Amino acid sequence: MMSSFSNYKKIQEFKQSGTAIFEGVNYAYVISPRLYDVSFAGLIKKIIFSLFIGTRIEDGGGVPEGRVLIFYSCRNKSRADYDYIANRLREILRDCSVFVESGECFSLMQVWRTLVKLPSSFSAVKGYRAGIWQRIAAALLVAKYRTTARYAFASLLQDRDCLVTFCDAQAPENLLTQMANAAGLLSVTNQHGQYRLLDERNMSADAEAYANFVSRRMLCWGEATQNEFTSYGISPGRLVVTGWIKNWDCVELPSAAADPKGVFGVMLNADSGKESNVALIDAAKFVAGNLGLRYLVRLHPWSDPKEYQKLLDDLYDDIGHFDLATYLSKVDFSLAHMTGAVIEILHAGFPVYLLDDGRLARAFQIEGLSYLNPHAVAAAIVEDRSAPTHARHRFQKLARWYNDDRDQASRIRQVILCGGE
Repeated sequence: MMSSFSNYKKIQEFKQSGTAIFEGVNYAYVISPRLYDVSFAGLIKKIIFSLFIGTRIEDGGGVPEGRVLIFYSCRNKSRADYDYIANRLREILRDCSVFVESGECFSLMQVWRTLVKLPSSFSAVKGYRAGIWQRIAAALLVAKYRTTARYAFASLLQDRDCLVTFCDAQAPENLLTQMANAAGLLSVTNQHGQYRLLDERNMSADAEAYANFVSRRMLCWGEATQNEFTSYGISPGRLVVTGWIKNWDCVELPSAAADPKGVFGVMLNADSGKESNVALIDAAKFVAGNLGLRYLVRLHPWSDPKEYQKLLDDLYDDIGHFDLATYLSKVDFSLAHMTGAVIEILHAGFPVYLLDDGRLARAFQIEGLSYLNPHAVAAAIVEDRSAPTHARHRFQKLARWYNDDRDQASRIRQVILCGGE
C-alpha cells in the first residue's frame, strides 16, 4: 500500500512540475489516472492504447446554437448509473444545450499521429520521476491526447459559454475541461461516487476524483463532499450542492420492515479494498454469533464469489451480486465500509453500520455511523433496537448530510446557466 502512496505522490509532483503543459493544457492531469498501474501488463496496455486507439466524436443532438456543451465519454463502460447522469443533465438543459459524446476506436492513423508528437512529449514527462519504460509510456499517452485535442476536440468549444462533463478523472473530459478553462468558459463537472480523501492506508487511483479536479464548479451530492474537498484545499465556492443525480424511481426500493428477518447484509468494497473486506466478514461473523443472527454478503459487481466464499462460516445465509432492491428485501440492516452504496442505503431509510478498521476514509468516520471494532458495532445495533425512533432520526440526518437533492433540477440550472451566482 505504501508503494501506491509513493506512486500517488510522484503523479502529483508531475502535475505540479509544469513540464507537460501545451497550449494551456497540463497533460499530466489528463493522463494521471492511467499512471497508477505500473505493472508490466499495464505498461503494455498504455503503449497499445496510445498507438492504436483513436477518439471519435458522436453528435448526440440538441439545440445547434446552444451555449452549453454537455460532453460525455463513458458510454462504453456499461454503467447505467453513469449514463443516467449524462442523460438527465441533457434533459434538464435540453432547451439551451448541445450534447456530444466521444468514443474510442481502433485507428492505424493514430500510430502516425502519436509518433509525430512523441519527441516533444517525451521532453514533457521529465517531471515524472519514474523508470524509463514508465516515462516512455507516459510520453506516448501525452502524445496521443495532444492529437485528440487537435483532431477531435478543436472545434467543440466554438460559440459556447459553458462545458458540462461527467468527471474530471476521465482523461477525455479532463482534456476538454482544461481546453474550456483556457478559452474562458465556465466548466462544470459531476460527483458520481462518495468522494473521500485517501492516504497511505488506502491509496488508489480513486484519489484522482479530487486530485484531478480542474473544473470551475462541481455538482456535489452533499455537505460531506464539500468538507472533503475543502480539506484538500479547494475553494468552497467551487463546490455546489445539488444532490446525487440518480434515477431513484428506476427501482422501487423496499421500506425498512417492522418485523425483523434475523438476517443482516455485509456490503463489500471492490477488490482494491480486499483487506477491509476480510475485516468486514470477520466482523459479520462476530455480530451474527453474538446477536443470534445470520448474514448475507453483497459483492461488488466485479468481485468473484470464490474469493470470499472460503472466508464465510455456517452463519452465512447467501452470497452474490444482488441488486439493491433485492438486497434490501432480504436484510434488516447493513454492515459496510467504504462504498457509495452506503448513501443509497441511508436514502432508503435502512440502518447501516460502518466498520472503521484503520483504513476507513475520514468522509465515513462519522459519529453514529462508523465504529472502531465489531464489539462496538454489536453494541450500537442493540441500542438502536431499543430506541428505534431515535435511530431513525439519526439515519435521516446522515442521509441528508451525504445527499441533499431537494429542488435538484432548478439548482443545477442555476449553477450552469448563472454560474452558481
